Amino acid sequence: MIEDSINRSNFEFDNPTKDVNNDYALLGRGVKGMLAKGPELRMEMIPTQLQEASYAIRIVVFKGKKNIFKDDI
Repeated sequence: MIEDSINRSNFEFDNPTKDVNNDYALLGRGVKGMLAKGPELRMEMIPTQLQEASYAIRIVVFKGKKNIFKDDI
């Protein structure tokens, strides 16, 4: 679950799987509601430029081609 307190969004995901093209990426499907399916998730670890052994987590929540949430933590 990803909580966005600024936009007051609560994203829930199901069936997390590892991306076959990238060992550091995780994909998740949106939880199905009564009438529609929720957004999808792509989360991956990326190296940062600040220090040699430091990483950031890039989270992208999207529905179709539209990004709902995109941030590096």
